[in-house]
Amino acid sequence: AEKTPEQAARMISITGSPREQILVDIATEFSNTTLAGDNIRLVKFGVVDAGAKTEREATTGELLTAFAISTPPQDLLRSLDTKVSYGVLSSGSLSGFLRLRSRSYPETFAGMLLFEPKMAEGLIPALRPDIKRSDVALLRERAFKDERILEVNARVLSGPGGDSVLAYAFPDQKILIIAGGREALRMLIETFRSEDKQ
Repeated sequence: AEKTPEQAARMISITGSPREQILVDIATEFSNTTLAGDNIRLVKFGVVDAGAKTEREATTGELLTAFAISTPPQDLLRSLDTKVSYGVLSSGSLSGFLRLRSRSYPETFAGMLLFEPKMAEGLIPALRPDIKRSDVALLRERAFKDERILEVNARVLSGPGGDSVLAYAFPDQKILIIAGGREALRMLIETFRSEDKQ
């Protein structure tokens, strides 16, 4: 079955916005989102270049840098295509996700491993606004674990209670999906496979 966004993508401007404001804007998007079934709502992030009058979509590097507390590894950013998709889906609770295109699977995978220690603080507030900041701080020292999700190798970060809060996988060597938990990642891998068969 084809997945269609239930609501049109809205643009969140990140030019000149502090990280806290971007996270507030994302949380507002989540609170205004109601999704039925397995629909996905896309959200775009806009950037205005110096001297330019019009807003354009943020590149992968601009978006990940805006989300992160510390800049993601340059090797990771270089290995990714500049186009990025950010969306919200319902997997029991609402979860954000990033769908990125890799130019070099070995470099992207190595970059993600380097990024892992900073990912919780950087990405959980952007992908799971429902998780309290104090709980995100508790995840700082926790390590990602290898799991198999729908026969795909995945890396999953879980909280002290075992709930997964961040997960990523490569359903093929060109696509990287980062989601706010195991169930969201499972749904996205299924979506990717059904798109791939069309």
